[in-house]
Parts: sequence; C-alpha cells; structure tokens
Amino acid sequence: MATHLVTGGCGFVGRNMVQRLFNTTADRILLVDDLSVGTHPDTWAPWKCDGVDRGITVYGDGRVLFLQADL
Repeated sequence: MATHLVTGGCGFVGRNMVQRLFNTTADRILLVDDLSVGTHPDTWAPWKCDGVDRGITVYGDGRVLFLQADL
C-alpha cells in the first residue's frame, strides 16, 4: 500500500484529489492543510471520522489522515 501526500488538501483542488484517490486506489492518503483558505474535512468528507491520534484526524477506516499544519 502506497501513501499519497496531498498538501493544500482542504482547498477545492486538494479535496477533489483526495476523494478521487480514495475512490480509485486502496492507498493511504495524508492531507495537510493550514485551513487558511480551505475548510476542515468534517464539513466535506463523505467518510466518518474514526478519531484523532496525536493531532491527526483519521477518516475512512484509517485510509485518510488529516493534519492541520503550515508547511
């Protein structure tokens, strides 16, 4: 299983990329965003939140990980 890093993952392009990767692969997806422009995945993600572990929000049975950070 590969891991995809999507920076700016909560903006328009990033969240569409995350959803496409989720629907077309079985890979893990790490999205990182500082939410300066985008919206939190809780508002747009079709997957339920599986919890928060060390500041990383987990969605979609552990396949989608969200970290709020400025890179």
